[in-house]
Amino acid sequence: MNIVMLAIYFILTVSGVILMKVGATNPLTISFKDGFNFSVGWVSFLGYTIYIISFFLWTRIVLKFDLSYIVPICTGIVQVLTMTAAVFILKEQFKPMSLIGVALIIIGIVFLNIKR
Repeated sequence: MNIVMLAIYFILTVSGVILMKVGATNPLTISFKDGFNFSVGWVSFLGYTIYIISFFLWTRIVLKFDLSYIVPICTGIVQVLTMTAAVFILKEQFKPMSLIGVALIIIGIVFLNIKR
């Protein structure tokens, strides 16, 4: 069950961020009485909603695992998945230094999982 919860968290977090970015090109403007305007696209709004749901799931994950173990692992995995999604979905550039960064993250995750 914990693995399923982590997988759902990764999917929601990465898809939320990607949707926020994709929807930023077609904003909807919401105006308030005091002159405050907030522009957000429908796709971005969906991304925000998904990301907020992932945050609530994150709070459950933090309660179930050791904090010093789960935070670096999940953060690293989310970073790698987000960069991968940005390359394939958003057609962003994948630079050589990015590959080195991904390798270091993966090595760090492996070291965190080595049982002493």
